[in-house]
Amino acid sequence: MSYRNPDKDLTATVVNTLMSTYTENNFKSRFDSTMQASDWLSKQLVDLQMKVETSQEKLVRYQKEHEILGIDEKQNITTSKLDELNKALTAAESERMAKESVYRLVEAGDTDTIASAASALDSSGAGQQSASGLLEGLRSKEADVKIQAAELSTQFGPSYRRWRNLTTN
Repeated sequence: MSYRNPDKDLTATVVNTLMSTYTENNFKSRFDSTMQASDWLSKQLVDLQMKVETSQEKLVRYQKEHEILGIDEKQNITTSKLDELNKALTAAESERMAKESVYRLVEAGDTDTIASAASALDSSGAGQQSASGLLEGLRSKEADVKIQAAELSTQFGPSYRRWRNLTTN
């Protein structure tokens, strides 16, 4: 669409008014659509609430007719016990997975990653033995192994160093 007129001010005013009207109509159209959808959803929500209330009334009636007690979790001791056991199981599984991941890192020998995992374990409070204690033990063992390697290197000389380089690479 285009508009031409020798008067530049009139041309600008007509085009700007046309664009403003178009934008306003577009906004109003979208707003009306949104309001219609909102009204429809509100009606659906009221309908669903009524269905839920009716279903709950039927459930209560059924419980009374069949003498079923303690369906509500707050009243049912067995359900609360199961809930507690489930929480304990989840905590134990989480702790086991954390320890297993540290174990796998130890097997891989990645000391930097072990250190960060150990500090994460310490901050989460997982495990009876602290992760930093575990890390200190690993560092101590690493130092012992380095000492043994140095002793073997001096005892067996250059042939041991070549063998060690071949086995570690």
